[in-house]
Amino acid sequence: GIHLRSLGVKTTPFTEVIGMVELWRDESRTQGLSFLGILGIPTGRKVKAKHQGIAYLAGIAGRVNTFGILTTDAIVHYDFTAGHLIVESGSVLRFMPNVFGVLDISTTFGNLRPNISLLPALKISVFPMTFIGIVYRIPVTAARDFTNQIYLQLEIGSH
Repeated sequence: GIHLRSLGVKTTPFTEVIGMVELWRDESRTQGLSFLGILGIPTGRKVKAKHQGIAYLAGIAGRVNTFGILTTDAIVHYDFTAGHLIVESGSVLRFMPNVFGVLDISTTFGNLRPNISLLPALKISVFPMTFIGIVYRIPVTAARDFTNQIYLQLEIGSH
């Protein structure tokens, strides 16, 4: 699939166009492995001493489903432009048929100390394949790009 993601078009340096190609998927179509390619397009604020052009990233994404109520995604990708390795993991737990809890952890390894953040969230399905979420992003390490952030998210998918 193709995804478009930005953590704030005006406040972050890039909007990401993400493409995924399936490498393997089980018969239930709930677990698998994919190749991930990301093109970061400059759309936000410019930061001195940081890369300002198009960013190129590539990696592997995997998904595991446990008992039909807990789904965990893990992504490892490399930013060829900035020279960073990014490791992310996210778990979604179904509380009720249309209410989900989310916990993501993201770590960036680069020239400096690792930059780690947690992202707990609550998502509610309002229509099939359409979710509204409230997210609170927390930096864990002293190396950070932000203090705390709150997001309101609209997610629309299709088969």
